[in-house]
Amino acid sequence: MPSAGERRRRRVRRVRSGIWNALAGHGLALTVPLLPAAPSGEPSAVYGVGFVIAQLVLATAVVALGITRTLRRDGANSVGLAIGWIAGMPVAAVAGVALLFALGAM
Repeated sequence: MPSAGERRRRRVRRVRSGIWNALAGHGLALTVPLLPAAPSGEPSAVYGVGFVIAQLVLATAVVALGITRTLRRDGANSVGLAIGWIAGMPVAAVAGVALLFALGAM
């Protein structure tokens, strides 16, 4: 049986893992919509729609994974996913708007 300190360190690692997974999801949600937007005639419109859809898919995935992890008794990872998604949303929104304007200037 692991000591209390070891269990605490393991929980902290699981929370960090969830945070980094959610932040990586935001990174993908920012970059994947660039693929169909770049060759299109209206890149800013295509990117805007793709970005919103990608963020909705990410939110759905975070909720589904959070519920699954909680049911598997891994609440620390669920908390990390929620923290990472909430912390990354404002940054992703600002970066998405910046990319939207940059694509509009092309």
